[in-house]
Amino acid sequence: MSDEPTLTEEKKPDIGWAIVELMGHRRLAGYLTEAELAGTSFFRIDVPESNGRTAATQYFRGEAVYALTPCTERVARATADFSRPEPVSRWDLRALEAPKADPLPGTCATCGSIEVYEEGAAEGWVCKSCGASDEDE
Repeated sequence: MSDEPTLTEEKKPDIGWAIVELMGHRRLAGYLTEAELAGTSFFRIDVPESNGRTAATQYFRGEAVYALTPCTERVARATADFSRPEPVSRWDLRALEAPKADPLPGTCATCGSIEVYEEGAAEGWVCKSCGASDEDE
C-alpha cells in the first residue's frame, strides 16, 4: 500500500443525527459521519434540505469541534433551519459585473437608445436621441 494521499473518500461508521458546534461560533445540524480524505480523518455533516434551501455537505477536523450533541432527526432538521451553512457569501466574492452584450440592431452604440436611426441624405445614419452618427464610430 502506498503512502501517497488519495482524493477518494473512505466512509467510516455513521455517528448519526447531531448538532455540532465549531470554533468560530458556527453551529451546524444534520447527519454526522466520519470520513477519511487524503489519509486524514474528518467529520462529515450532511445538512438536510428544508424550506426551499438546498442541502449542504461540509467536512471539518475534530480539532474544530468544541461541542457535539447527539439528537433526533426531528431536532437536527429544526436546528438546521436556523443554522444553515452558506458556501459563498457576498463578502467572499466581489460584485461581478454582468457581461456587456453587443448593441441590438437599431440601437445606438453611444447612448443605447432604442430610437430608430434617421437615414442620412447620401449614406449612414444619425441617432434621434444623442445625435451620434456612423462617422463617430
